[in-house]
Amino acid sequence: SIKFLQDISLGYAYSLIPFDMVRRALLIFYNEFIYKLLREYRADAALFDFIKKSLLELDRPDAVTTDIHLHFLVDLAKMMGFAPTDNYSPYNCHFFIDEATFIHEYLDNPLFLSQEASVYLNQLMHKENEAPIPPKRVRNELLEGLILYFEKHNEQIRKIDSVAILAQLM
Repeated sequence: SIKFLQDISLGYAYSLIPFDMVRRALLIFYNEFIYKLLREYRADAALFDFIKKSLLELDRPDAVTTDIHLHFLVDLAKMMGFAPTDNYSPYNCHFFIDEATFIHEYLDNPLFLSQEASVYLNQLMHKENEAPIPPKRVRNELLEGLILYFEKHNEQIRKIDSVAILAQLM
């Protein structure tokens, strides 16, 4: 039998996202990332609330910074249960994506973040909002590293197409 919707209402009407290219790019990135990540995921009220809060934050006038998407990815990994190990120190100052931990050794390899990107990841993990935002090169390295991190630690994630646009804008 065919069912019809008789009454539907909008939970929230976005006022800034439809008219701002950066916010739309962020929304497309979030959408693609969440779609690929949660393809076969169970109902989770806390995760739903996190995603809803993140989307509503995109529409706040003062919320969009050049690293909002990095905050989102770090917080999302925590919500999904595979946050990086919190062991950063001056000695363990390079993040190793495969092991999800900070280590002393560094190889010039995509599985290792530079010291600058590792420091920034640690700051994001600790919500150090007063820390200066690093240059675009470091933010893009961290973005690529976080996407690789999700790919390594969640089999649902594959290539994220919208990241190239986002990397140029942010």
